Amino acid sequence: NNDKDIVLTAIQHAKDDLVVADVRAKGPLLFASDGMKGDIDVVEKAVASKPGAISLVKLDDNDDISIKRVAELLQSLDVKLYDLKDHSWSESIIIKLLKNITDKKTFMIVLSGAADQNNKPIFLEAVEKHGEALQYASETLQEDSEVLQAATVALLGELEGASPREALEILRGAPEGVKGNKEFVLAAVKKDGSALQHASFSLRLEKDVVLEAVKNDGSALEHAWEFQGDSEVVAAAVKQNKEALVHANDEIQTIYKNREWWYSAAQDIKNRLTGTIGRVVALLILISSLLSLFRIFSK
Repeated sequence: NNDKDIVLTAIQHAKDDLVVADVRAKGPLLFASDGMKGDIDVVEKAVASKPGAISLVKLDDNDDISIKRVAELLQSLDVKLYDLKDHSWSESIIIKLLKNITDKKTFMIVLSGAADQNNKPIFLEAVEKHGEALQYASETLQEDSEVLQAATVALLGELEGASPREALEILRGAPEGVKGNKEFVLAAVKKDGSALQHASFSLRLEKDVVLEAVKNDGSALEHAWEFQGDSEVVAAAVKQNKEALVHANDEIQTIYKNREWWYSAAQDIKNRLTGTIGRVVALLILISSLLSLFRIFSK
């Protein structure tokens, strides 16, 4: 197993009818020496036919060139979580791999498949690049203030140039700890008010957050149960989208329907009565309607 040519030939002629599970997944590289497993030429040929062999790769912490090539290999392969379970990579190697991986899907697979969930240095590096990577950390790390802050900063950065749809998806995919960050949620709902549905329960109880959401998308009122009877919030929602009224409580809906009736009646009288008299009567009806609404909203 120290002869490179023999190992390369074995890789080339490996058959799929091998009965041992590990051999099926990892191929002849399973029987190669550590020296062969650290030879990038051998590794490239091995993983081309058996992606599972990637976990057998021996990497040196100081061999940045090989680490970069393995990162490129990982991105070119259809790597699965179970392909990484038997790796022997150190903390520093995993961090370097993550730094060199540009494909987000591959990044998350390597992180969740190769990293210890309690390894703070790895997850600090990960969340600084992709805030949502925090979801793969242990509960302890998810509550760690330094890690949580790093994830929040990264996600705030993603929101800056995001479209409304992207903002919604960023908040939807954010770790629970970040969904409770007011600055982050405000930034998201200002881009897409409907993102309010993915904010933490506590933030959906904060009026300033809800107001920003309904000002952007009136239909966000549907997700603000505590404010469906709040005249200021409902007014902001209806101003943005008249259809949002269906999400207000019954009392508010009745008020708005009465207002519409009075306005319609005033317009009808104005059209029927010409000249000064018609305008005066219509004006009196409108004033009466507004005073009635004012008394109701002032309760």
